[in-house]
Amino acid sequence: MLRWVHKCMDNIRQSIRKIRSFKSLSECLDHISLDLLGRIAYFLAIIWVLVPLFLMVISLFYDRSSFFSFMFNSSKLSTIRYVIMQQIGYLGLIITMIIILKSFRQKKLNHVPLKTYVYSHLVEILLISFLGWSFIASLFSENINLSFYGTDYRKDGWLSYLAYSGFFGLGYVVFKNRHITSILRVFVIVGTILSLLLLINHPTLNEIFTFYQKSTVFYNPNHMGYYLVLVILSAAYLAVINKGSSMIKIIDHLVFAILVLALIENGSFGPYIAVSVALIFLVIMTWIKHKEHLIQVISIPVLFFIVTFVMNLNTQFLFKEATNLQQGIGDIIENNEDAGSAGSGRWSLWTHSLTFMMEKPIFGYGIENLEQAYLEEGISQDRPHNEFIQVGANTGMIGLILYVSAIAILYLDFFKIKRKNQMLIVNFYVIITGYFVSAFFGNSMYYTTPYFMIFMGLSRALMKSENTDL
Repeated sequence: MLRWVHKCMDNIRQSIRKIRSFKSLSECLDHISLDLLGRIAYFLAIIWVLVPLFLMVISLFYDRSSFFSFMFNSSKLSTIRYVIMQQIGYLGLIITMIIILKSFRQKKLNHVPLKTYVYSHLVEILLISFLGWSFIASLFSENINLSFYGTDYRKDGWLSYLAYSGFFGLGYVVFKNRHITSILRVFVIVGTILSLLLLINHPTLNEIFTFYQKSTVFYNPNHMGYYLVLVILSAAYLAVINKGSSMIKIIDHLVFAILVLALIENGSFGPYIAVSVALIFLVIMTWIKHKEHLIQVISIPVLFFIVTFVMNLNTQFLFKEATNLQQGIGDIIENNEDAGSAGSGRWSLWTHSLTFMMEKPIFGYGIENLEQAYLEEGISQDRPHNEFIQVGANTGMIGLILYVSAIAILYLDFFKIKRKNQMLIVNFYVIITGYFVSAFFGNSMYYTTPYFMIFMGLSRALMKSENTDL
């Protein structure tokens, strides 16, 4: 052990001497390898994926003697998770800035025309522009403090947006396929553990781990649903590409089934719709680009709908939700007095938020500044429960255009890929498609959005990688 410590100290001293010898920033950038950045990014991504288990372990040592213990414990865990999210996000942001500087240097060394450079980095430029615009919009908000720090519950202010960009950067620099697959595998394992505990739903376990009803380490079933969308679609990919023994394939499919059971038990219909749409997208994209995988892929949505059918015999989940959806659409078409309550009240939230967006089309209300506007309309909510409308109402039409344009180009590049590209690329676009559909009915949160940003960064990096060999 002592020898290992001495070796580490020697390496640190050598690195410090090397850094001191640099005469310019360019020399320093050249010394930092992409491989090193990729390994650091992989390590940070794994840490974030494991955070739910870390919180469960911490919860074991908390006091439960008071009636208010659960609330106090939940608050402490929330603070810890937020601090971890910030630290990982900001470390990711440092890595992202290094990548940007190295990219500029390569542009200069290779004499890449500005037009070519901008075109090849258009998604990244638009996302950075959106981050900058949301900063300006926050400065024009009525409550600047709220815009930057967010509410105590959501912790989703501009400073969190800044951290989210770091998570995008983490995904962007994880270059090795084995690291990517490892992230997916650990993510699915953690999600499966949470799903099993959700299905068990034992009061003692819920108390010990500070679990919310049908939410585990998340504070709302919908938030758990957003998380499960990403986990389920990751598990779908692992089940499809697994080239191991028949037993391992069976286990992968069993894990997928458990996750779907948890999603249905969770009861959030928006995430269920998101998974359904994403799996249809998976089949279509596989048929277009990778017909050789079609048979393996079809087994996944078949299993999904079998589990749904069996669960529906007992819970009537799908029947009840489909009935409510049909009734809500009918009320909206008729524009009757019940139209506002369609989609669990989402229609009223959406229409009012669209009005808010039209009232302040340039800068919007600022991040997290919609609650007062809703209260003035007699609505006790702070979000439209639609991330796209949320972006428009918070940052104005310009912010919405920047964000949607980045997404549109992300997909345009995907549809341009040739048959030679990996199934892994298709997988990540299926995952982010699931999240985008889910986002159409949901909210961003400081503990769910980072997972999506990592996957979005991975999907973009895979598209840009010249070493992808499919």
